[in-house]
Amino acid sequence: MKSFNLILIALAAITFSCKKNARDGAPGPTGETQYTKQGVISGTVTFTDENNKEQKAPFSYEYNKSINYNYIKYDTITNAPNFSYRINLIRTDIPDPNNIIYFDIPGEGVSKVVKTTPTAFDFIFRLNTIINNKLYKFQCFSQPIITNFKFDFATNHLTFDYTAKNISYGGTTNDGTMEGKVDVILNYLDYVAL
Repeated sequence: MKSFNLILIALAAITFSCKKNARDGAPGPTGETQYTKQGVISGTVTFTDENNKEQKAPFSYEYNKSINYNYIKYDTITNAPNFSYRINLIRTDIPDPNNIIYFDIPGEGVSKVVKTTPTAFDFIFRLNTIINNKLYKFQCFSQPIITNFKFDFATNHLTFDYTAKNISYGGTTNDGTMEGKVDVILNYLDYVAL
């Protein structure tokens, strides 16, 4: 029993001594992500909650899972000066990869200038977020309207604004709306038939 007490006292003394002289170490390395960052797609969902109060859910998706999900391909040679293009653009949220926004936009142009603002394209939007201690699962089932569409062929810089209606949440279609902005750098993909 005496030896047990001596061991216990020795452990307590070592622990106290270590705690007394303990110092915070240097901060560890910043966390890295396997996702790529090439610009941002941001926006705000506005909706009326079950208490008939207007709520806003902002989002900002900066990462794409692969450089393969961030490109433009175009052919400016075959029918020059006319050309066709396709933009594939996906961004996701690092903390919740179920949060995603996706644009797949085909179009045409002349002399490396986009002819018109795209009107027919594929689009997916999902946002899971907590507002006032309640989980909301937003989805968009309607194609957004794109405005201020600009693409710089020299830098592959794409910007545009978008708005959408009929944003659903909580498993029902409600009066949610969404507006936002795309400001990204795309990777050029060698032309293949569109």
